Amino acid sequence: MATAAPRKRAPRKVTPELALAKAKALLEQKQEHDRRQAPWQQFDQGDQGSEQAAGFVSADAATKAHELHAAESRMKAIQGSSGVQGRHNQGKRDHRGEE
Repeated sequence: MATAAPRKRAPRKVTPELALAKAKALLEQKQEHDRRQAPWQQFDQGDQGSEQAAGFVSADAATKAHELHAAESRMKAIQGSSGVQGRHNQGKRDHRGEE
């Protein structure tokens, strides 16, 4: 005696109203998530006492950084393209064995 295979249920049709309700619910979840503070930001409250200001640690460091920047800006410019030779060789490799 052969048993019949169980019938699969037909998938439910999604109505426009159901899709709209689902989209609204997902949007509300996303907005609630966005309103909450990220876990890693909970520790950055700024009430640890001595919060270090942005910028250089000391005047000596600022002077040294300024000198390095000035030296780099006085460097001679590189004339031409540094990648021309590599592109030429790549073209030779790409066409190797073609005849």
